[in-house]
Amino acid sequence: MRKTYIFILFCFFSSKSLIAQQSSVKKEIQFTKQDSLRGSITKERAWWDLKQYRLDVKVNPLDSTISGSNVVKYEVLEPYNIMQIDLQDPLVIKSIVQDAKELKYRREGNAYFIELTSVQKKNLSMNLQYFMVVNLWSLKLHHGTEELLGKKTVMEKL
Repeated sequence: MRKTYIFILFCFFSSKSLIAQQSSVKKEIQFTKQDSLRGSITKERAWWDLKQYRLDVKVNPLDSTISGSNVVKYEVLEPYNIMQIDLQDPLVIKSIVQDAKELKYRREGNAYFIELTSVQKKNLSMNLQYFMVVNLWSLKLHHGTEELLGKKTVMEKL
């Protein structure tokens, strides 16, 4: 009788422990919209295939910025006119151009949604160029540490 009682108690506490572990695991996994934008093939990503990046970067030690542009060459897989590209903080897009026309865009976290001037035609090779900038001092604020850049510019530290 005592063995049966101990066995029943063991099963009871084991099941409570498993239930608690399962519920805590379920609570820990909470995906944000940014997780979905980064980790999913969205409609704004699926219609085009990246063929080449051509980066042009300029380091500006006097004002502690890095600026430049990126020409994105892509092939159109399906007709569409909204493109998603991702650009991590603290990089910021200043403008986007295609066929000598400035494009409208909106930002959601690290995802930029670009409104192309027309629906892109299937099987065409296309280009667009975006211009970006980052202020290196914002890295210190972004990461919250004085040690990252200190009181000198990055070039002075080198």
